[in-house]
Amino acid sequence: MSSQYEIRSISPLLPLDIRLSTLEHLTRGSSSHASSSSTKPITRRIQEIESTLEQLSQASESLKRLLLGYAQYRPLLTLNESQEAGDNLENELIPDEVRITVLLEAAEDIIQIEKNLREVEILETKGAQGSGQLEEILPLSSNLAERKSRAKSRAKELERVNRDVRALLSRYNDLTSTASDLFLDLHQRLEIMEEIVASNERARKRELQGRF
Repeated sequence: MSSQYEIRSISPLLPLDIRLSTLEHLTRGSSSHASSSSTKPITRRIQEIESTLEQLSQASESLKRLLLGYAQYRPLLTLNESQEAGDNLENELIPDEVRITVLLEAAEDIIQIEKNLREVEILETKGAQGSGQLEEILPLSSNLAERKSRAKSRAKELERVNRDVRALLSRYNDLTSTASDLFLDLHQRLEIMEEIVASNERARKRELQGRF
């Protein structure tokens, strides 16, 4: 028995949208703006997050120092990866649809195997095993061999799907990390540009004041 698995295309903006949604949740809590935020332009969402962080930093000197020195503190905020952590992350990221599909595909084989085992137990309780009733047991051997073959095929199929899911999760994690790095780089560039503009404005004001 063969099965086909549909791999849905993932929007290249999805990882960035997830990161922005996480930042919005962290800065504004479980907001009622979740549905409306996804419809806003990304640049506007970034500006709103920056504005919220700036407001929060004004109320806490410690948070302000953390934001200003994020690049320095970042290694301290990153947990060491472990196999257990990786497994937990993988379990969290596996879509429920994939899990349900795998279970439903395997359900028929599991039920049939249980039925075959019950039939064998009944035959053993009746003393059929090695009691001269071999002609009654032999017809079951071909069915059992077929079930074993199907079970092996199912196991190989599930193993292949598991490898594909792991590969997709690895690619997703790499893409998310890259988007996060790009977001941080963009944020730093914006800060530098803002500082340059502010410096030019101050120089312009001093020049005008000097003229008058």
